[in-house]
Amino acid sequence: MDFNRFLQKISAVVAAKFPTAFLYECKAFMYEGGNIDTAKSRVIYQYFDELRGIAHTVEVTVSQYGLINIQDVPQAWAEDRPMTPYVAVSLAEARNIASESNSGTIVSDYVTLRHSLNKTIAEPAYYFTLDTGWLAVGANTGSVRVIPKMQTTEEDYFLKDGLRL
Repeated sequence: MDFNRFLQKISAVVAAKFPTAFLYECKAFMYEGGNIDTAKSRVIYQYFDELRGIAHTVEVTVSQYGLINIQDVPQAWAEDRPMTPYVAVSLAEARNIASESNSGTIVSDYVTLRHSLNKTIAEPAYYFTLDTGWLAVGANTGSVRVIPKMQTTEEDYFLKDGLRL
């Protein structure tokens, strides 16, 4: 299934159950051409329960048979900023931009769409894992940002930069 169509369909299902939920992250196993394996995907939303005064994380997965599983966890998702499921650059276009950027070899078939907590990053981006670090392709402008591996651990770098694996 097309990544962006999948994200819009899942967002519609979540909006029906949690109308105030915002999209925070989508991680998916990608194939050539921008298609994904929905059974290897995870989508994160968050909403605020005004009655109880707590934030909830909504994690959505899809079974190999296409059944949608929604888990509502009364805990805030503090690793990304909210974003819209409607982006200008499709996964197929982002993968082409990543391949043409000559920034390194994509070594993982997983891609993550998210909006980093780093305030210098103005838009959501698709994050690809490279042999030399990570490559972020802007989901609205197609801009490219290389995030090199550091001498410190990956976790230390991502925490410092406001990013997450």
